[in-house]
Amino acid sequence: MRSDPDSSRSPAVGSLRRVLDSVLAVAENRLELLATEFRLEKCRLIALLVLTVCAVFFGVLAVSLLAVTLVLLVPVAYRTHVVAGICLVCAVAALASVLQLRTRLRQPPPFRETLQQLKKDRQWFTARR
Repeated sequence: MRSDPDSSRSPAVGSLRRVLDSVLAVAENRLELLATEFRLEKCRLIALLVLTVCAVFFGVLAVSLLAVTLVLLVPVAYRTHVVAGICLVCAVAALASVLQLRTRLRQPPPFRETLQQLKKDRQWFTARR
C-alpha cells in the first residue's frame, strides 16, 4: 500500500494556514492601532503648535503694550490705567498658554499603546514555545 503524500501534509498545511491567518490578523490589528495613534499624535502636535504660537504672540504683545504704557505715562488721568490693564490681560493670556503647553508636553510618549500590545504579543509567543 502506498500512502498518499497529500494526505500526510493536509493537517500540516491546514495548521500552517491557521497560524498564518492568526499572525496576519494580529498584524492587521496592530497596524490599525498604530494608524489610530498616529492620527491622535498628529492632532496633539497641531494643538501644541497652536498653543506655542499663542504663547509667543501674547508674550510679544504684552511686552509691546508694556512699552507703550511706559511711553504713555503722562499726567492724563485714566489713559495709562487702560493701557496697563490691556497689557495685564495679554500677559495673563501668554502665561495661561505657556502653562497649557507645558501640561500637554508632559503627556505620555506617542504610540505607547501599540508598543505595549507588541510587547504583550512577544511575551505570549515566547510563553508558547
